Amino acid sequence: MGDRTVYVDNNTNDYFQIATVGLVLASTEKRAYQILQMWDTDYVLIFQSSMFSFGADDINKFLWMVRICNGYYPEVEEVDYLNDNGIYRVGNEASKRFRESLMYKMVYYNLPSQNGEIFDRTRKTPVTISDIDLRYLEEAYTTSNYLVRIYRVKKETDRGFVEELDMQRASLST
Repeated sequence: MGDRTVYVDNNTNDYFQIATVGLVLASTEKRAYQILQMWDTDYVLIFQSSMFSFGADDINKFLWMVRICNGYYPEVEEVDYLNDNGIYRVGNEASKRFRESLMYKMVYYNLPSQNGEIFDRTRKTPVTISDIDLRYLEEAYTTSNYLVRIYRVKKETDRGFVEELDMQRASLST
């Protein structure tokens, strides 16, 4: 996976770029896919620590991404990612918008579970993952401890995927 463009790293001071990556992660998978296609993105990397207790993962940094994003994309508001009590949570207490975000789905997608549920050790919360599915991205690599997760952005030329997109386009035109 060498020779790749990185849009955000620890040395990025282009806040518009950070905001746009925040928009991708805060959006639904379908909306995120549209942006990733505009950037001709091949892979998306996240750090998550739900399988062991380590607080410096992307879920814990997510609200900062949303705040930076809001400076350029005012429709992305922090309050939408807080639950009805105004608290940032995962699992059944998470807001609907957060559970539908690409960030949430990439963190919890395809983790080893019991009866469709995992226990997020970092946030000490059970998380139902049986309903988490990805259509536009696919898991490309995950470390054995699940800390590093890399997802490949599907291309319209992927077998099977192009037929699905054609069916969606056909239903929109009728």
